[in-house]
Amino acid sequence: MHKGIFIYGDGSNIFTLLGFLNGVREKIREVMVWNSCGVSALILFFKVLGYNYRQIFDLIKDFELISSMINGSSLLIEDESEKKNYIKNWLTFHLDQNGFLNTDSTLLEIFNRQKFFLNFMLWSKNKQDIITANANTNPDMTLVDCVMASLCGIGIYSQYTIDDNVFSNSLAINPVPVEKVFNSVDNIDIKTLYILNKKHYNFNFGKKFNSPLIQIENEILKQNNELNNYLVEKILKENNDEDFIKMYSYFSRGKIIIDEKETMYNLGSNQGNFIIQEKDTYDAYINHITYIENQS
Repeated sequence: MHKGIFIYGDGSNIFTLLGFLNGVREKIREVMVWNSCGVSALILFFKVLGYNYRQIFDLIKDFELISSMINGSSLLIEDESEKKNYIKNWLTFHLDQNGFLNTDSTLLEIFNRQKFFLNFMLWSKNKQDIITANANTNPDMTLVDCVMASLCGIGIYSQYTIDDNVFSNSLAINPVPVEKVFNSVDNIDIKTLYILNKKHYNFNFGKKFNSPLIQIENEILKQNNELNNYLVEKILKENNDEDFIKMYSYFSRGKIIIDEKETMYNLGSNQGNFIIQEKDTYDAYINHITYIENQS
């Protein structure tokens, strides 16, 4: 049974990832070490508050996250400080509503109270390296700061500062930093499940997103996609075992309607079910996309 998990995401594929996690929930029910890079930090945030994957999906889908954050890069100049405040206030609201943790809750406090070992992979501009923030390396770092630092990216905010440490978009450096995964707790080695995200842009890509710079923005996203998919295939060739799972997702830009978010979630759930049945996730992806195309 896996005691650790590695997840990552950089956009609307968070909905597919949540469905996938729900589909394999029995396989990961004993996970205590959560390794995250990018927007998947939001999943860790709500997980430690006690929500299940479907509940997390409902909380995220009902919140109109800034479009450039959840649906792709935007090169238009916007007020980054306003975005930071907007997101941090949203996180604080849910902490206050839940009442279990607060904005000052640290990674060490969370581990001591709940035995959740959270490992956030962040790009440090100071050290010019991907660093890991967890209860061992940064015990006094707060959950909120880790999530905020994880969300850095083009079209969101370029950097986030914690004390004198400046963090930026780690996904632009290495979208799949499996070498930074934490594989032990209290000096005991654990078995980690790696969920690798193979991304596709062949479903409504760019059709609903209006921007004078859309061609440039799309090209940036396509290049990031190619880097991600290249690394996924390279990692799978080097680690051909059951601990490395390939999940397929598609990317959609602009305002996503609730029905499409549900569709993305169901895509992940179907693939998760295929994993449990020891079937190829690509077959679930193709079946799902074919069904959606036939409905349009």
